[in-house]
Amino acid sequence: MGTARRAAAVSPTTGRDHVVGSISATPSAPGRLPLLGHAWRLWRDPMKFLLDLRLAGKVVRVDLGRMRLYFATDPALVHQVLVTQSGSFERGTIFQRARAVFGEGLVTSDGERHHTDRRLMQPGFHRAQLARYTTLMNDNARELAESWHPGDRVALDEAMYHLAITNLTQAMFSHSLDRAHARELARLVPVIGQGALMRAVLPPSLSAAPLPLNRRFDAAADAVHGIIDHIIAARRADPGDRQDLLTLLLTLRDPATGRPMDDSWIRDQAVTILNAGVETTATTLTWAFHELSRHPEIREQVEDEVDAVVGLRPVGPDQVAALDYTDRFLKEVTRLHSFLLLIRRTTAPVELGGAHLPAGAEVAYSHYALHRDPQVFPNPDRLDPGRWPARRDTFLPFSAGVHKCIGDTFAWDETVITLAAIVVRHRLDLVPGTTVRARPAVLPKPDRMPMIVQPRHHRGGSDR
Repeated sequence: MGTARRAAAVSPTTGRDHVVGSISATPSAPGRLPLLGHAWRLWRDPMKFLLDLRLAGKVVRVDLGRMRLYFATDPALVHQVLVTQSGSFERGTIFQRARAVFGEGLVTSDGERHHTDRRLMQPGFHRAQLARYTTLMNDNARELAESWHPGDRVALDEAMYHLAITNLTQAMFSHSLDRAHARELARLVPVIGQGALMRAVLPPSLSAAPLPLNRRFDAAADAVHGIIDHIIAARRADPGDRQDLLTLLLTLRDPATGRPMDDSWIRDQAVTILNAGVETTATTLTWAFHELSRHPEIREQVEDEVDAVVGLRPVGPDQVAALDYTDRFLKEVTRLHSFLLLIRRTTAPVELGGAHLPAGAEVAYSHYALHRDPQVFPNPDRLDPGRWPARRDTFLPFSAGVHKCIGDTFAWDETVITLAAIVVRHRLDLVPGTTVRARPAVLPKPDRMPMIVQPRHHRGGSDR
């Protein structure tokens, strides 16, 4: 039996996948079916289902087979879950099941273990350390942009994905990753992302069944673990003189024992960083260029700012900070294209929006729905960079509180740098007649994004 299948058998804190019983005062989402509950509606059209929950109440019961979720649909209540009452919550089902891949990585660990590991790894994501990576981000984005020529037709979603995984593998492993392993990681990471979401929303009996989806997920997890284990062993045999994230992980020591962290812990963190840092950045960039092609007046303002602030020079931290309109545009892209759902579990009885939840209750929330709440973001479907700045507790692209993404600055810098490096050289327009649809995933992604490269006449500074 593979690594993934063994890890999936680890029991959550409650010893079961759901909480038995009900809370009579909590409204149930409409459309519940016998046996399946709301699983069919969530599977068939997850975006619409999540958006509609707000109409049912601030805390809404959703049944996925025998698993019961309590959805917080109000931003203030989600802030309570993530920040003000975070001590009464732990990782929920979506994270528990993800341990099949991520083990005790930061995205799945909890409590004191999470606090300790985050403190150990924080220096690797300090602003001074991140400045080292801006050079490779610039170089890779520029190389990609200069490989395109007017009239070229590019599959932008694929190009952004390969750029993001190149950036992250170089930041993590320098140039020690051979081409075969790089290609294999590029193939496996999307399988893991898709499988993690499906396992979270499937009833427990199906998430462990020998379905093709589960077999692909298990095989991908085993393969990724094998690749990372091989890289760690090779680096221990020949450390070299590198300044990358793997070097940091290999030098860390357990504060309780003073001994180096073991290889399985290092692998868990490396796999977590790879999966958390590739798909989100690639998908955000793909949607960003799609939105620019749909909004020529916004595109022109972004182009003018990039020309004036950056020109053809590399983008450094100072330039990232100075690209104000571009930053607000990307915030709008991130708001409109957000995570579908995440889950926490109560560790003690909690009062949430008038609902009294017992210990062990699964509490879910949707960034996608929160960021399209018309009470918070008027005319929410409209791309409007002018709506920023907004309240920080209503915009959660990297979550909040103790589990806020440790790589948020890395990801944001990478997004801004890539956008600037391409915008200053090209315009990208969607191939005429193409209809783009959002495909459900942890972060909904376009089903395709064929674009045509158009020339730009640079109006900014020099190339040096």
